[in-house]
Amino acid sequence: MWKRLPLWAKIIIGMALGLIWGMIATRMDLENFTIDWIKPWGTIFLKLLKLIAVPLIFVSLVKGISSLTDISKLSRIGVKTIVYYMVSTLIATTFGLFLVNMVKPGDTFPEEKRVE
Repeated sequence: MWKRLPLWAKIIIGMALGLIWGMIATRMDLENFTIDWIKPWGTIFLKLLKLIAVPLIFVSLVKGISSLTDISKLSRIGVKTIVYYMVSTLIATTFGLFLVNMVKPGDTFPEEKRVE
């Protein structure tokens, strides 16, 4: 049955199980178990994703650039890429600062915990 489930369903199930485990771990004082035995697997998984993603993106960019026959297209694509990057960064930064100032995360924590 597990093999027949679509990927999105597996992701939702994994997120739900993680949420349930988080609730159980905090109620039953299992944080140390989680940090010692579960967190390393998540760290390894994320590092493997980064290990795959960076070369994949680099090779895709090199292949795309090398397949261009007209050099003027390359400069137009480069300018559009830089403009898109700057605009998306500006929007993300503005949105993030707006949310932080509206939600004020960390205000509910006691002062001695904020210093840690």
